[in-house]
Amino acid sequence: MNDPKIVQKFPYKISIEADKSYYWCRCGLSSKQPFCDGSHEGTDFLPEKVKLDENQDVFFCGCKLSANPPFCDGSHKKENKFKSIKFILISGNIFFNLLHSFFPCATHLPPQLL
Repeated sequence: MNDPKIVQKFPYKISIEADKSYYWCRCGLSSKQPFCDGSHEGTDFLPEKVKLDENQDVFFCGCKLSANPPFCDGSHKKENKFKSIKFILISGNIFFNLLHSFFPCATHLPPQLL
């Protein structure tokens, strides 16, 4: 297992107690998300220890793609955005190919779309 399992595409908002240790699940296999339950056993993943000096609400990454683990950095939105753009481009290309098959004289379309 090289890539973590994407558990959800939004963060977990958790109230953290000061001076208490928490272990964020990196692999995505834990049944106690966002925290580790040992399910990473046999993988290359290890949990991330979190210990803060004061009580506060923390947004833990749920997609496991954050560049600032264990905290959410919005990477789940970036991944969705790229997938959406790719879908639109593929769909647009199919549409223009279909249009061109019915109207081959439609030379006003850009050549990259034909």
